[in-house]
Amino acid sequence: MEDVLDRLIKIENRASSVMEEGEAEVKKLIEANNEKRRLWDEEVRKDSDAQINKLKEEFNERLNQKLNVMKADTKKQIKELKEHYEKFHTQYVDELFNEMTKVSYE
Repeated sequence: MEDVLDRLIKIENRASSVMEEGEAEVKKLIEANNEKRRLWDEEVRKDSDAQINKLKEEFNERLNQKLNVMKADTKKQIKELKEHYEKFHTQYVDELFNEMTKVSYE
């Protein structure tokens, strides 16, 4: 009977040892998985930041190009208005003066 009890105790001790080893292995796997997830998150964050920065740069480049076109158009329009003014300002002043000083006989 003692023999059976000794064997049962040995089996129980071995089972406990196997359970502890299994739990330790599970902890190692969880830690390894957590580290892989952390590294993956970091990689995704870096990739996302890089893509966002690239998009910002592209947007700013297109915005600057549009602003440069608008500036050039505005300079051209101002130049044309100045040329028009230089060419016709005397005529406009004369017409305005005549219109303001016109005497109405009605």
